[in-house]
Amino acid sequence: MSTWSEKAKGLRDTKDVDELEKKYDEICEYYDEGMHDPQYLYNAPYETARAVIQLEPNRNVKILDVGCGTGLVGEELFKEGYTNVHGVDMSAGMLKICEKKNVFSKLVRAKFDPSEPLEYVDGYFDVVMSCGTFVPGAHLNQTCLPEIFRLLKPGGYMVIATRQKAFEEELGGLKLKSTLPRFVEEGVLAKLSHDVIRYTTEINIDIPGVILSYILLPTQKEQNTE
Repeated sequence: MSTWSEKAKGLRDTKDVDELEKKYDEICEYYDEGMHDPQYLYNAPYETARAVIQLEPNRNVKILDVGCGTGLVGEELFKEGYTNVHGVDMSAGMLKICEKKNVFSKLVRAKFDPSEPLEYVDGYFDVVMSCGTFVPGAHLNQTCLPEIFRLLKPGGYMVIATRQKAFEEELGGLKLKSTLPRFVEEGVLAKLSHDVIRYTTEINIDIPGVILSYILLPTQKEQNTE
């Protein structure tokens, strides 16, 4: 296992949010280099951007990148002409690196804690995406979904990329697999796609991931006012 693979695993294994924030601050200066290490190629940002582009070709839409880190997905979208992408991340160090790239229209430092909603009005975004943030440990999990729903406009898209093993086996309390169908049954979401991707390549071994795409449905009240 390469040194960067060990560091990445260490991030996933961290159980304390404050400790996780500290670790991201410590590695921010060489995070991008590590993610493109020949022994650890992080392909998920590219695949996530492609999924967003396929769903929403309008380059003027408002997009929120949850757990934007150093802006790897934002860079891919910026290349394709998306100019209204907002990013939120808990690490000041990662955001500092991200800011230098000038690909986001706004950056917000926050832990995306459901008990502390972001200062955006309901339904502000057309797309809310997250790449590599819904993973085991002290990262995000299914309890954060309602805040995503609040931020999305009815008819808006939610795109989540994560490791296939973590999703399928619900590792570390990550219960997206069992939680998302409930929101579909309740009429909150409609499932659009479940795509298997090459998430990373570690020492020449492809590690699969999944990209989950959903559309937020209007509530009964919203339907009645149309």
